[in-house]
Amino acid sequence: MVLVNPTTSERRYEIKMPIDNSSLAEVCMWLRLHPENFSRHYPQRRVNSIYFDSPDLLNVDENLAGISERRKLRLRWYGNTGCVKQGNWEIKCKERNLGWKVTRPMGQCIPLSEMNWQEVLAVLRANTSDYVGMHLACSGWPTLINSYERLYYLSWDTSIRATVDFHQVYFDQRLSGTPNLTRCLPYPDQDNIVLELKAPAASHDQLAEIVQHFPVRVTRNSKYVNGMLHATAS
Repeated sequence: MVLVNPTTSERRYEIKMPIDNSSLAEVCMWLRLHPENFSRHYPQRRVNSIYFDSPDLLNVDENLAGISERRKLRLRWYGNTGCVKQGNWEIKCKERNLGWKVTRPMGQCIPLSEMNWQEVLAVLRANTSDYVGMHLACSGWPTLINSYERLYYLSWDTSIRATVDFHQVYFDQRLSGTPNLTRCLPYPDQDNIVLELKAPAASHDQLAEIVQHFPVRVTRNSKYVNGMLHATAS
């Protein structure tokens, strides 16, 4: 299913590098000293997401199976984890090595700590577009909330974006009638750092060269899948 809409972002490569045993200062130094001369271009902020999935966790299974064409629905907002303000619906799309997002604003303020999931879902369903409503109907129920700090960088020619995510926290929602924002998963990678590079499809060769200058490996990494795997193993 291909979604074509004016608010569909460009197709891009997303290269993720989970980093163990390194400090945040060290990772930031890698970016500053890189030949592409990455520099900060946006203030640090807290990123929050509610992920939606089918009861049998179809999104997780498709990711683990390496299905080349995938869709994933989440609601994203910034700042206070306990209150959705100026949120955006995001349908993350993946086809082979390229990804893009279909986004829609969800302008309704939702105080998660004061509502149960039935009430939250009623508000969400009343504030969806046709695309989001279709995916929300298929996904069914919120499964995970994750939250982390993010730093933003840009290469000297502005063609490559880099983000650094840290202080990750995960909250399992599957057995909770109200949004769970207090019982975080004892996630072993909670203090790990994820460095991600984002580049337009036309910048494949440049991106491949950039990656060679980082002393870490590129691996598949999904915050949602990582969180759900740990939740199901707990």
